[in-house]
Amino acid sequence: MKPKNKKIKLKRIKESIKEVEYKKLINAVKGDESLRPNSKQNLLRTFTILYFTGLRLNELQEMKLSHIKELLENGETKLILPKTKSERKLFATYALYKTNR
Repeated sequence: MKPKNKKIKLKRIKESIKEVEYKKLINAVKGDESLRPNSKQNLLRTFTILYFTGLRLNELQEMKLSHIKELLENGETKLILPKTKSERKLFATYALYKTNR
């Protein structure tokens, strides 16, 4: 009998964006004149939260205003993830406080 040839799938580590990429996103949004002011503000907030917390987009979509306020005031909050029904504790970096103040 021939042994079965199993291909090993590598599971890649998902890395957050780096500071250079973050700044490029922010500058692209700020320089885009086709966006309405409200859309610009929402995109800037979204990119900032994603960058400084390391959240994934689907996790950010689950956040409510109370979670964001708690994150800014206390530096941490808890989120229930809908897909796995598990709880995730989120932390804000010190740089987020400097940006927010």
